[in-house]
Amino acid sequence: AVCWTPWLMEWTEQARGQTRYSWKQNLMVGLGLGLTALADVRWAAYFGLYWAGVYGWSVMERVAAGRKAGGKAAADAVWVLAKGASVQVTLATTAAAAVLLPLGEYSSLSTRAAMSGADRLAYSLEPGRLLNLVVPNFGGYAEWILYPGILVVLLAWVGVCSRSNRRRKWIWAVVFALAVMFSLGDRLLLARVLGELPGLNLLRVPARALFFADLAVILLAATGLNDLLMESVRGSRWLNLTLAAWGGILGVFGLGMGAVVRPVPAAFVWAGVLGLAGTLLIFLRLYGKMRPLPWLGIIFLVILGDLLLNQRSLMRYRSETEITREGVAAAQYLAGKPGIFRIYSPSYSIPQHSSAAYRLELADGVDPLQWAAYADYFNSASGVPRSRYGVTLPPFEQGDPATANRLYTPNAERLGRLNVRYVAAEYPVDADGLVLDQTIGSTWIYENTLACPRAWVESAESTGCDAGGKAVRWVRREPNQIWLEAQGPGLLVLSEMNYPGWQVFVDGEAAEGKTAEGVFRSVRLPDGIHTVQWVYRPKWVYAGGAISLLSVV
Repeated sequence: AVCWTPWLMEWTEQARGQTRYSWKQNLMVGLGLGLTALADVRWAAYFGLYWAGVYGWSVMERVAAGRKAGGKAAADAVWVLAKGASVQVTLATTAAAAVLLPLGEYSSLSTRAAMSGADRLAYSLEPGRLLNLVVPNFGGYAEWILYPGILVVLLAWVGVCSRSNRRRKWIWAVVFALAVMFSLGDRLLLARVLGELPGLNLLRVPARALFFADLAVILLAATGLNDLLMESVRGSRWLNLTLAAWGGILGVFGLGMGAVVRPVPAAFVWAGVLGLAGTLLIFLRLYGKMRPLPWLGIIFLVILGDLLLNQRSLMRYRSETEITREGVAAAQYLAGKPGIFRIYSPSYSIPQHSSAAYRLELADGVDPLQWAAYADYFNSASGVPRSRYGVTLPPFEQGDPATANRLYTPNAERLGRLNVRYVAAEYPVDADGLVLDQTIGSTWIYENTLACPRAWVESAESTGCDAGGKAVRWVRREPNQIWLEAQGPGLLVLSEMNYPGWQVFVDGEAAEGKTAEGVFRSVRLPDGIHTVQWVYRPKWVYAGGAISLLSVV
C-alpha cells in the first residue's frame, strides 16, 4: 500500500490539473486507490484524507479563478473536477470490493466497532518525540519513528528556501504540519474530530500518519537536492544564515550533550556530528566546491549509512532455536494427548507459533480483529473482564502477561463448551472442574473435567454435551468445510463459530442452521443417523471478488 502512494500522488496531481475531462487520468487514480485498499485498507483511508484535501483545495482554486473569468467558467471547471472525482471514487470502491464488502460485514460484528475515542487514539505521539525529526530514536518504539535522516531534513530546508516549485513546496509543508498534528492524537482536536468520521472511526494509532509527514520531508528534500545539483539556489542570504544556524545548533547541542551527560547519549552525539557534516556538505555544493556526481554519491552514502544505523538499532535478532524453545516442553506434552481439543492459557504459556508447530488449537491468542460474539463468550469463560478494546484474548490491563490475570478464576464449564480440555498457566489455578495434570518447568497444566467434545447432540431432556451418549463421528475436518455423522433426534452442536456465511446440509439437503449460546453452529436432527456437512460460502466475498475482477478488467 505504501509503495503505491507516490504513484497515486503523481496521478492525483495530473487528474486535478486537467482543464478538460480525460478518462485515462481519472481511471489511473481510481484503479491505484482501489489497489491500495486491496493491499491495506487502513492506508487507503489515510491517503483518502490526502486526496480529499487536494481536491477540496483544487475546487476552491477553480472557483476563485473562475470568478475572474466569469461564472460559467467557474462552473465548468468545478464540473470537470467533480466528474473526475466521482469516477475515481466509483472505480476505487468497486476495484477494492473484494476487501470492502466482507470487511464491512465483519466490522459491524467485531470488537472494532465498539472502540471508544480513547481506543482510537491509542499510542498517540508524545510531543517530546517531535525532536526525533533530527535526533535518531535508537531502539525506540516502532509506531513513533519520525526520523527520515538528518541530511534529508537539511536538504528539505534547502527545498523550503528555494525559489523553484513554490506552490508545491507549501503544499508539502502543509501536509507535514497536518500529519504531525494528526499523529499527536489525543493532544490535539484534529485527530479527535477526524476519528469520529465513518470509516476513520475503525482506525487506531494516529501516529501512523507520520509516514505522510516523512514523505513530505522527503519530497521537499528532493526539491532541495535538485536545486543544489542544478545550481539554482546560490546567493540566498536567508538560506545561508538559517542553514548555518541549523547545523550549528545540532552540532553544539549534540556534542555538548556528549561532553556533559553521562552515560553519553549516542543519539544526540550522532545528530551533532552528522548535523555539522551534512551542513558542510551542502555548503560545499552551494558554493560549487564539489562536482555534482561525486557530491551526489557522498550524499547517498551518508543518508544510507544514517538510516541503516538507525534501523539496526530497532531490530533484535533471535535464533531459530531460541524461538522454537518458547513453550515447547508444554506443547510437546499436550501434543501427545489423544483426540480433538483446545487449550486455554491465561498467561500465554504456549505461544501461537509453538502451538502451530505442534498442531495444537488455542482458545486464546493475539489478534486485532476479533468477532465480538466470540470475545464476549470467551471473556465470560476466562473470567477476565474486558473494560476496553484490546488485541488479546484474554485481555490484560497492565503488567507482565504471564502473571497479569492470576487473580481471575476461569469458568471450567463454559471453557468446556469451547472444547477446552487443558489449561496451561504460569501459576496455580484454583477453579471447580480443573484438576492438576502435570507441572512442566514453570507451567502448570490442568485437565478440564467438564470439557465437551468438539461436537455433540443435545436431547430434549438435557442440554448437556453428554446427553444420551449419542455418537458423533468425524468424516472430514477442513478450514472451510466439516463433515460429520451424528445420531438424532436432538440438536447437533458444533463447537465452532457460526460466523455469517456458514451453510449446513443434512443428508445432502439444505437445512436451517442455528446459533447455540450466541456463538456455536448447530442444527436440529430428526431421528436416525445423519450425514451433516457445514460449508463456508461467504456471499460478500464472492460478490466482492466478482466486482473487483470486473472493475480491474
